[in-house]
Amino acid sequence: MTQLPHTLPTPDRDTLRRLGVVLVVAVAVVGLGLPGVAAGQTEQPPDEATPVEDPGNVDPRGDEPREREPPGVAFVDDDGQERTTVNTNGSTTDARLSITTRQPNTAVAVRSDRLTASQLFRIFAGQSPSGVARDAVPGELDDATTVNGVAMFANRVDGSDERIVIVNATAYDGSEVTFEETSAANYTFEFTAIDRPDGLADSASIAVVEEPASATFGRPLYETTAGDLTTVTVSFEDTDAGYVMIGGDERTGGSGLRNYLDVLYVEDGTTFTINTRLVGTDVPSEAAYYPESGTVVSYAHKYGPATDPQNTDEFRNLSFETASGREVAGTLAEFRAHVGIGDLPRPLQPARYRLVAGAGGDIVVRDDGIPDFRTSLARSNVRLTQPEMGTARTYVAPSQNADEVAGTSTLPDGAVEASTVAVGDRLVIAFGGNGTLGALAHVAGDPDTATDANLSHLRGLRRLREGVNLTITEVNPEVNTEPNRVELGTAAPQDAVLLTETDPDGNRVDRFYLVVDTRHRRPFRDPPEPGDRFRVEFTHELPPGERYRFVDTIPGAQPPPFDPANEPAEDGTEHFPYATEERTATTTFTFREPQVRYEQVSRQGRLVLEPNAGTQLSGTTNLAPGTPYWIRVLAGQQEPARTISVTQGTVGTNGSFGTTVDLATLDAGETIDVEFYTTKPTAPQAEQRLLDDRRGVTVRNGSAPADFEITSMTTEATVTEGESLSGLTATIRNNGSVEGRQNVTLTIENETVAGQVELLRVDESVTYTYETVFPDREPGTYNVTLATGTDSATGALLIEEQTPTATPAAEATATPTPTPTPASTQGDAGTATPTPAPGTTEPPESPTNGSETPSGDSSESALPVPPLGPQRARDALGATVIVGGAYLVDYFL
Repeated sequence: MTQLPHTLPTPDRDTLRRLGVVLVVAVAVVGLGLPGVAAGQTEQPPDEATPVEDPGNVDPRGDEPREREPPGVAFVDDDGQERTTVNTNGSTTDARLSITTRQPNTAVAVRSDRLTASQLFRIFAGQSPSGVARDAVPGELDDATTVNGVAMFANRVDGSDERIVIVNATAYDGSEVTFEETSAANYTFEFTAIDRPDGLADSASIAVVEEPASATFGRPLYETTAGDLTTVTVSFEDTDAGYVMIGGDERTGGSGLRNYLDVLYVEDGTTFTINTRLVGTDVPSEAAYYPESGTVVSYAHKYGPATDPQNTDEFRNLSFETASGREVAGTLAEFRAHVGIGDLPRPLQPARYRLVAGAGGDIVVRDDGIPDFRTSLARSNVRLTQPEMGTARTYVAPSQNADEVAGTSTLPDGAVEASTVAVGDRLVIAFGGNGTLGALAHVAGDPDTATDANLSHLRGLRRLREGVNLTITEVNPEVNTEPNRVELGTAAPQDAVLLTETDPDGNRVDRFYLVVDTRHRRPFRDPPEPGDRFRVEFTHELPPGERYRFVDTIPGAQPPPFDPANEPAEDGTEHFPYATEERTATTTFTFREPQVRYEQVSRQGRLVLEPNAGTQLSGTTNLAPGTPYWIRVLAGQQEPARTISVTQGTVGTNGSFGTTVDLATLDAGETIDVEFYTTKPTAPQAEQRLLDDRRGVTVRNGSAPADFEITSMTTEATVTEGESLSGLTATIRNNGSVEGRQNVTLTIENETVAGQVELLRVDESVTYTYETVFPDREPGTYNVTLATGTDSATGALLIEEQTPTATPAAEATATPTPTPTPASTQGDAGTATPTPAPGTTEPPESPTNGSETPSGDSSESALPVPPLGPQRARDALGATVIVGGAYLVDYFL
């Protein structure tokens, strides 16, 4: 970093030794290579001088004398290399003066043919001589008025208008000299010891040029949300460092300047991040302007706006003047007041803020009243936009610890938007993050770690009373029960973690993702249960009629960033710094019991699979897509149960799952057990998660597990008007592979007159008669259709004319065979009385028992089967297609 002029260095030990006192016995003291007369001693020729050994001239490692540096002067850079040129248009207007004498504390006069004493004083003292007393007199220099070790000769001293005096060359050695206001030319400076004014000590030359410096910003516009970050790059050419002014903009409509102005010192090629939430508050410079590379120092944040630039390292060249050069302020605070910039009332609000680069230190007030550099090199802008609330959404992701996604900065892999969550899956809540990254950087300590997956950052944001609030509360608690809620204050990382999705530059939070593991109680107050419904509210809080505001401070001081003057409202409502009214984004989600639905099941929930080598086993689940699962199939009739296969897969995007099972070793009619795991079946018992366990059976034809065939039916029947259908009979047989239920309906001209649900075992048959069914028809010939779930048959019905007799609706009676009558259910239009065919046995009870529920869903109850419409004479393919909907409802849901 380039040091600014006239920092007087403290001589180190080598310098003291180099400039140690040389004792001279009866000889004159020699300074700057010229013989001199020591006070109170008699002058003697130099060759007769007998020096006494100077202890400072002895090498501390031995007794050999140490070689001195020769006396002389030179202009050098920070590394001690000779500097021959300086540029008045950049920070390279400065150089250092190397001055060496043989006698310490020697006073040296400086002159140049091209410069006056006033101009020399500005170069070597670093400021105008205006107001500085001209009172230096040789022999009385201890009483002279000095500025940075330099004095002006009294008018009575010869040559007072053309030379100045460095009162102590030893102390001045290494100081900076500035040529900022020196005209371009080649200059030679003569340095002469005061005790021998006629002796030329030494001279040094330097060229002052006016080569234009330049600066470049990385972008013409830096845009971010108020309260977030923006990263700025600025580089200078033909100068080592420069200044950047931020703010000082005119308000919209020309009603004065915005309430912010700061000056930054930056070195060439600097990249820094502006924390727009902390700018203008009493935080360190590196917190408000974080250096990514290079050097950046804020006048206001490092030193305070009320500090004199002369009391700083980086801003000593800074001056506040009118365009004509008249000084208008001595500090940044005074200059703010001069141009009408008041105290910052709240964090930087949405607006445009200037960035102006300048190499010189003169800040002037333009004719239009706007601050600027006398020589501006580049311009850019920072535009802050209003934070957006965004929407709140819920997602589900496969079950695992929340912090297993730590380190990512986006939605977890496999997460899909959903309003229901299977208990045990991960819950992901998305909500807006605009305007919060600056505060998060303060919580984290720096911008680099502000976006880490760390829930403590969100908790820290709440502690700052920033007016950003997230609540997750149950909305359907039981009567007289306190609602369940998510409590993030005590959540462990494996229970909940916060992810941030930022813009491409990492300067703005576009979305937060709160990931919650729902397998355990934490972070919920109580364990979530199926049916619990929760409401998510993300709020930018603001009590009605109020705005966030900083506390009042003394003039020139900056307010604390997170100690607002506003107290929370009585209900706890805080103040979001950028809100003009309170805004809330909401969403809801509901917990469900994890469920598995197989496609190959009967109404009673029993799996129906073909005993083949490539039998398909598939279905759907409400588990999160991407969830890994294992399906284990065991031979149910063997002791101990033999594992047939264990296959693994992942739940599809639509909740689907499936596998292929080799059941070729089983015979039709054998039972199997199918287990559905979301952990490996071989995992320890405590870690196993068996989601579904159900019994199945192998069948000969899995595509038609129950085939109700109409084996006989009266094709032509004659009845008298008003009488029953006693002349109509039909026999139905289950030719399928498993027992089953089907709707059996009788229709006359598409109007159902009788119907019931029939349960038949394999090879069981039943005969129907319709003695109690009375058709309400006029005399004539009608089409009659009998239909099952898999077959249909038609016949003709002739109704002869007769005076009708009022007859109440009656049930049909079946002609029983020697076997018991199977169970049947009354239909809407009347019920035939079925009679088992000869040779059949008592049908079994419904297989709905144990874990077998009346549905393919592991928790749903059975639905009634609706009556089927008429169909043509038996057509296996047609029947399957036409009744497919009811067929699947009956057997495969």
